[in-house]
Amino acid sequence: YDQAAPKEGAPGSSLPTAAKYRALSVEDLSKLLVTRDQQIAKIRAIYEEFHYGVEKKYRRQIFDYHDKAVQFSQVHGQMQSASINMTTVSYTHLRAHETPEHLVCRLLLEKKKITPHSQ
Repeated sequence: YDQAAPKEGAPGSSLPTAAKYRALSVEDLSKLLVTRDQQIAKIRAIYEEFHYGVEKKYRRQIFDYHDKAVQFSQVHGQMQSASINMTTVSYTHLRAHETPEHLVCRLLLEKKKITPHSQ
């Protein structure tokens, strides 16, 4: 609310007053009401267009977010699957090339992990 705005009926005020409406002829009052109805229709159209545009924008953002979340989930699943396959293949591949010395070291390390330390 703008407190600097002139009060209704104050000198220089363009705000309508009951006296201004009473001073209008029926024809002028009818024209004024038609004009006001047209102004209201324009304002309503502007509001509805704005509201629809905002709703459409946010709806699109929500769907985009959902699509990205689904894509991320799919990529994450593929990465996990590839990681498991890579680990299995790599471990099998390493075992295939294991030398007798590597085998002894690995078995000793595994035995050390299983056996509790006694100190």
